[in-house]
Amino acid sequence: RQSEGKPNQTALTETSIVIGWRLTLCGCAFCRQCFLNSVQMKMKHYGKAMCQRCGTSILASDCENIIKFKRSKQNESSHTSFCFDPYNADWNRLAVMSIANFCYDIENMDPGKKCHTCLDCRTVTIHKTNRPFFYCRNNKCPNIMCSICGNVPLSSDDIEACRKKNCAINRY
Repeated sequence: RQSEGKPNQTALTETSIVIGWRLTLCGCAFCRQCFLNSVQMKMKHYGKAMCQRCGTSILASDCENIIKFKRSKQNESSHTSFCFDPYNADWNRLAVMSIANFCYDIENMDPGKKCHTCLDCRTVTIHKTNRPFFYCRNNKCPNIMCSICGNVPLSSDDIEACRKKNCAINRY
């Protein structure tokens, strides 16, 4: 039985085998603790969060929904009443592991990639160097930056200079 909700969201599922969560991308079901253990094991070895059963990537929203979910004690049968506080430690542990993995990726970056920090939102972005421009990794930030200097070209002259690898930063 699947709880009511949007069809594209992680949903609490009850089957004859497991009572737990069904992942959005692959549909595999996990109990909370098994899911947490498998994600932690992958991330502990600098891997990406992947389904233990089929190898499909796991969405960050699935991780948050599963790790932070808890039915309230007052309404044990209801799937709609949530209490997130007891699970913040698990969520924070995964967040720290994710940051450690990002730092590991930066340290072991292949020569075809570079790392820049957006000057407006301070988000660090790893990008390929074979393209003249890249978008900031922060979805709320509209910046497009130069792959060489990391700056946001402000004029058509700056854009053309960056395309020719004679970046605006080198001209001033």
